[in-house]
Amino acid sequence: MQSQSEDERLKYETVWRHNDYRKFSPGLEALTSSNILDFFRAKGATSILDAGCGAGQVMEWIVTHHPEFRVHGFDIATNCLNPFFAGREKEFLSTGCLWVYEDIPQGFDAIFCTDVMEHIPPEHVDAVLSNLCRAAGKVAFLGIALFEDSFGPVIVGSHLHLTVRPVEWWLERIEKAGFKIEGKAVSNDKNGKPAWLYVAASTVR
Repeated sequence: MQSQSEDERLKYETVWRHNDYRKFSPGLEALTSSNILDFFRAKGATSILDAGCGAGQVMEWIVTHHPEFRVHGFDIATNCLNPFFAGREKEFLSTGCLWVYEDIPQGFDAIFCTDVMEHIPPEHVDAVLSNLCRAAGKVAFLGIALFEDSFGPVIVGSHLHLTVRPVEWWLERIEKAGFKIEGKAVSNDKNGKPAWLYVAASTVR
């Protein structure tokens, strides 16, 4: 019987075959419109794991503009990276499942995880947050969508955002996982409805 993680891998390998899914990176927008790298520096972080890296736009921007950081990506799909990384996939990508701690690469000061948590099945959210907290040597940045997606129903016949919950629900679980929240912000959509939650946190040991 095929496992749930295998089902998710196959789903996202299908999704990443569609170039439209690569056109916009919420993670890159969050990175370039915030001072999160300054926060990482202030906490002594020099290495970053992009957990749920997708096409790799965040890594590409860091490699190009801030090579002082060592950066590596982790994703469930083997075909997610953009051509920028052609021939260097082993250097920049590890694959596996976020709710399996042993799959997650170790030895990174910071975790960057945006446009990922809402994709996690609800029954695995707590495990994923706990794993990210354990894997983050010093700090983490989480960007979480608070709305249902429109892309999934068109491509795979169902929503990709599996866990759509309000801000307080997420904050409670982030703290329960062991993170110390040091900053948070919510951005609204054009109708004034909360659309994204951003959290900067340190790990509590």
